[in-house]
Amino acid sequence: MRTTIDLPESDHALFRALARARGVSLSSVIIDLCALGLRSGSEEQPYKQCFSSITGLPTISSAKPVTTAQIADFLNEF
Repeated sequence: MRTTIDLPESDHALFRALARARGVSLSSVIIDLCALGLRSGSEEQPYKQCFSSITGLPTISSAKPVTTAQIADFLNEF
């Protein structure tokens, strides 16, 4: 299904940079991020997923120590 959304220019640039870094389409990035956001509301996560405002790449912010297993799980989502 096709739809049109309005993105602020700064967000569009961030999504486009992330798509380029991942080697996927802009639509794919937006779909993945939306699905991830919908899933994160229904389950407790020990870390907060963010994206660097400089590179557009995923980062992890945590109040607790993060295990290598959690990092591997995070990276497998991308």
